[in-house]
Amino acid sequence: MKSKTFSGRSLRSSLKGSTWILVLLLLGFMVAFPVAELMLIGNQTDEIHRMTFAMICSYLIVPGFLVTMLAAVVNALNEFWYLFSRDKIDFYHSLPVTRSRFFWEKAIRGLVLYLVPYVIMELITMAIAVSKGHGSHLITAAGKMFLEHLLMYLLLYFGAVLALAIAGNILAGILSLCCVYLYGPVLGILLWVLEMMYFRTNMGLKEGMAEKISVFLSPVSISVALRTYSGQKNFWIIIVGGILLLIVLAVCAYLAYTKRPAEKTGKSFVYGFLEPILLFMVVIPAALAIGTMFALIGPEENRTGLAGGYSGLCWGQLYFMEFCRLFLQWISVKWQHISCSLCFWEYV
Repeated sequence: MKSKTFSGRSLRSSLKGSTWILVLLLLGFMVAFPVAELMLIGNQTDEIHRMTFAMICSYLIVPGFLVTMLAAVVNALNEFWYLFSRDKIDFYHSLPVTRSRFFWEKAIRGLVLYLVPYVIMELITMAIAVSKGHGSHLITAAGKMFLEHLLMYLLLYFGAVLALAIAGNILAGILSLCCVYLYGPVLGILLWVLEMMYFRTNMGLKEGMAEKISVFLSPVSISVALRTYSGQKNFWIIIVGGILLLIVLAVCAYLAYTKRPAEKTGKSFVYGFLEPILLFMVVIPAALAIGTMFALIGPEENRTGLAGGYSGLCWGQLYFMEFCRLFLQWISVKWQHISCSLCFWEYV
């Protein structure tokens, strides 16, 4: 028998419980689109009077991206926050519905919560542009901005869902979200610094590997690149890279959610094989960053050549390991002090 737990009627009723998200996004898109457009058009200059709607949309992409990022994070947290509670997991997963259908129902609900306020405010923005005499190429510009923001939302949303699905507690979820969003840009900047210091003959952020890592390994940076490279001849590369990253994030988020072991809730990560991978991803860049810092404050000859880079890596690794050891030792000493104080208080 087919379950009716998640039908069109249940979707409408569940949307009623998320009215606060609709109101929040309506206010956000109102500021990002109509209010920002009125402020832009209000500047009575000759350049403003010659602007087309496509030029106005180029200014509205950035505030729209900020609200889109807010919508993606809020929708992901609203739909998948229950993964950190054992009681809620037992309740939801006991319902007569598969995890696969549960996943896509939540994704569709989040998409509806995003599209409704977006479309309303974009229509108002288009009406204002027509009334002010900036209606040339209206449909084309509005459609292009809508598709770019939609791609941004899907990238950010599935990235957030993946971060929440692999984490076992709230703290690990926040750290995973920061890693999914910021790991690519931070690693790209670090590689760019190393490239300038040790490989100057191969330097060049615009054409080097550092920029590709920074852009294509993060949903945030590739969303920013959609605005930065808009109208350029290599814009299609950013679009293709964004679509490929979206497919990877969506598939990984789907598999991480549907295969998630509920009994691992409460641990740092529900998948044990991720811990050595994440440790490798964090320790090596951290060692490189610390080694680079010591190379910068050291002699000038340590700042050039492969030997300087290797020595920086070794010193960074040693200092990073020493810092971790001292930090754990400090935690142990503090815990012993607290335990002794509690025992003394009990006898007093």
